[in-house]
Amino acid sequence: MTSTQGVTFDIDGKKLRYVHVEKGCSPSTIVVPEGIEEIGYDALGDLEEVETIVLPQGLKKIGDDAFSRCKRLTSVNIPDSVEELGAFVFSSCDSLREVALSKNVHLIDSNAFTWTKGLNVIIPPDNDYYAFHDGMLFNQDRSKVIKCVHRDKTEIVVPDGVESIEEEAFFNCKAAVKVSLPSSLREIHYRAFSDCVSLVEIEIPDNVAFIDAGAFEDCLSLVHVALPKDLTTIGACSFSNCKSLKEILFPDKIKTIAFHSFAYCRSLSNITFCSKEIEIEAYAFAGCSSLKNLVLPPVTRTIGNNAFYGCSSLENVCGDFSHIVYWGEEAFNKTPWLSQLKQSAEGPVFLDGALLLYYPDQQEVNIPEGTRIIAGGALHGKKKLKHVVIPSSVEIIGHGAFSASKNLETVCLSAGLKQIERNAFRRCSALKAIRIPETVERIGDFAFLGCYHLTGVEIEGNSLELGERVFSKPFREIWRLHLSREELANPPLIEATAYRLPASLAIKIFGIGAVLGFCRASLNGTVFSKENIIVYERYLKRNTRKILQSTNLYGVAIEYMNTRKILNNK
Repeated sequence: MTSTQGVTFDIDGKKLRYVHVEKGCSPSTIVVPEGIEEIGYDALGDLEEVETIVLPQGLKKIGDDAFSRCKRLTSVNIPDSVEELGAFVFSSCDSLREVALSKNVHLIDSNAFTWTKGLNVIIPPDNDYYAFHDGMLFNQDRSKVIKCVHRDKTEIVVPDGVESIEEEAFFNCKAAVKVSLPSSLREIHYRAFSDCVSLVEIEIPDNVAFIDAGAFEDCLSLVHVALPKDLTTIGACSFSNCKSLKEILFPDKIKTIAFHSFAYCRSLSNITFCSKEIEIEAYAFAGCSSLKNLVLPPVTRTIGNNAFYGCSSLENVCGDFSHIVYWGEEAFNKTPWLSQLKQSAEGPVFLDGALLLYYPDQQEVNIPEGTRIIAGGALHGKKKLKHVVIPSSVEIIGHGAFSASKNLETVCLSAGLKQIERNAFRRCSALKAIRIPETVERIGDFAFLGCYHLTGVEIEGNSLELGERVFSKPFREIWRLHLSREELANPPLIEATAYRLPASLAIKIFGIGAVLGFCRASLNGTVFSKENIIVYERYLKRNTRKILQSTNLYGVAIEYMNTRKILNNK
């Protein structure tokens, strides 16, 4: 602790932790003592009377919010020894007009100059890492825009040569009405133009192939945007809540409309798909209340949960639904189109082999032969339903299809079924037994979660992927899988207390909960060996590792996979 003329410096080794100014003392200049190498978080924040801050040579790092809210600060020297600037270093320093950095600065947080007013940053040409031009911070070769510091500009011109607009580079540039992008641009990253509430129009160059999540979210005045022909990826929430956007044309390389990407674009009245096939994820166009007509591509693979929920003007939907492999819960709820289907059907609502809704509520339901998919939520919350028979024509049971049907006791699944989606039978608390046909390839997350009376599960197949927490009860005291080569050649059927499984069953378990249950179950008096375990331990929590390490597992192959993580970390 060091004090001088009413100013106290709280110092920990070579780090300045905090500066305290005594009541009644209003210094215009603060001189940081020699020997300090780091200024800590918010160390000189809120010194509203200070106009000049003098930093010592030898200082290496200026931490987050170091000078925040020093509203009268007009001058701060950055010594040549400084190498790093944290986030929001000069936030709300409204009187500061210029900051000069040295060639030695090699790490500047992308938010270092956020919430400043017209700050000019001087970076010498011999700095190997950064450049500053026309109010924007770039990397050294100016191929990336890191941050627009001058957020009060009404027109922004991104110079030629820029290939990438980085995360939140133009976030909250509320004055910007027009943005010009160069033909060299390839990528627009996370929330790059989010909250540019005055932006009316933007033309995205044809070479842009990637628009990340939230890139134009909350651009409330955006009326027109032309998506480039080479665009392949539109991230989640990329244009959500663009309330003035009137039309959108998706180029033919776009195969997926991501989660929430155009949700609550309340003026959106025209959607055009150029590709021959499409997947529409959850909430993609939810709340687009001006949309009246929808023409889907020839092949529509996925319509996610709530994809068009609350499109209160949607009267006509044209498309071939026979290719759908995932029909989400409440995909078209609160649309005139679905209401018309209900009225005309006067019972179960079918569309190109998809059972969308089932009326009335009754004790026994025999799904008609020829039904290919039971859509998400089709029989959700049926209070009277007790018995269901599903024919061999059904390939997919959708998200939450029978969820919360609390009196459902028996479900007869037929060979031909391939997928049981997430939450399909969740909270069907009266369900006592289930037989999974050999044709089933995957059971999604939480499919039978909350089925507390489920005591009998028979799995017929030899290959199955299980999602996270498929069953409420872990697989304890029920797994006795001896996978020796001799047994694999002629696999016996092993019976256990509640589950019946062929010994050759190769299970891919997705999720920590399922692995824990499997490991606990494997301790039921059987001798095991670790050598045959296939487990990606780096993705397991510590308690799961301990179970694996303390267990003498023999002849049991567990493949613990998280598909996205494995694919992205090869």
